Amino acid sequence: MFKKITIRSSLIGIVAALAVVLAITVATSLFAMRDMKDDTATLAQQVLPNVQMSNDLEADLLRRHLRLNMHVNTTEAAGMARLEEDVRSETAKIEAVRARLMPRLVLEKSKEALKRYEALVPTYRAGMEQVLELSRKGDKAGATAQLRELRPTLAAMEKAMSELATHIASRGDTVIAEAESE
Repeated sequence: MFKKITIRSSLIGIVAALAVVLAITVATSLFAMRDMKDDTATLAQQVLPNVQMSNDLEADLLRRHLRLNMHVNTTEAAGMARLEEDVRSETAKIEAVRARLMPRLVLEKSKEALKRYEALVPTYRAGMEQVLELSRKGDKAGATAQLRELRPTLAAMEKAMSELATHIASRGDTVIAEAESE
């Protein structure tokens, strides 16, 4: 049976088989790429905005603390007033982001991290007000001492924000699994 097959027929058969395999591979790849695109869109809509907000929150915390340091190290009244305004503006911005973030959190670990952060806020804000008051009065040494006392609280706040970002990012795996099961 195979003795009557010519070289031409064999080559045509091989090329046809390769074309079929190539078409199947291309179709499979296109479907996989479509699924990846859907997963990416899901992540972009559900996870990335929350990661961005938590990172912004942490950056704003550090920026506010830097402004507080600058306030303590400034003696010029106009500069101190501008820095105090910046500190208050950063505080309002931080609170607005925190308020927008809480309802968006899904994982219990994320909510717990944000609650740990929230528990530290009154301590930090009270210390911040003391630093500003002492600095305004010209007691730079007292303001510096109070600022040092805020470091552990700030470190705990940063840790909570870092954990929050980690938990939010881990939500990406859950989101993809949920999207694939639908």
